[in-house]
Amino acid sequence: MPSKNALAPRIRVVPDEGQRRVEVVIDGKPFTAYIWPEKLAKPVLYPLRTAKGTVVTRGYPVQPRSGERVDHPHHVGIWFNYGNVNGFDFWNNSEAIKAEDAPKMGNIRHGAITLAKSGSEQGNSKLTPTGLPARGRSS
Repeated sequence: MPSKNALAPRIRVVPDEGQRRVEVVIDGKPFTAYIWPEKLAKPVLYPLRTAKGTVVTRGYPVQPRSGERVDHPHHVGIWFNYGNVNGFDFWNNSEAIKAEDAPKMGNIRHGAITLAKSGSEQGNSKLTPTGLPARGRSS
């Protein structure tokens, strides 16, 4: 009889909506997570690790590390954005934006997880984000 681990998929995609994340685990080791914390203006892949487990993304602003630079708070993990969509900046938005620039910023919010599939050779997910203009401005 095969062991329980022999039956487990090599690549696991594990949604946890309560923690606002989808974990990606390869060979039993964390690789990355799609996260959408309320304090970020967009969902991101964070942290990102190498095959040996070395974290290659900085901690700031999600998990700041001692001695790490604390600039560009919109540079979090890996994300997909554009700087100008119908006059809204989806790239630079963060909690560090000046109040007078806030109406020009757009936000991307997590919408739904419509697929989370683990497998022996690959994992798949389908995540639906929602783009929003800044408060007080409509597109």
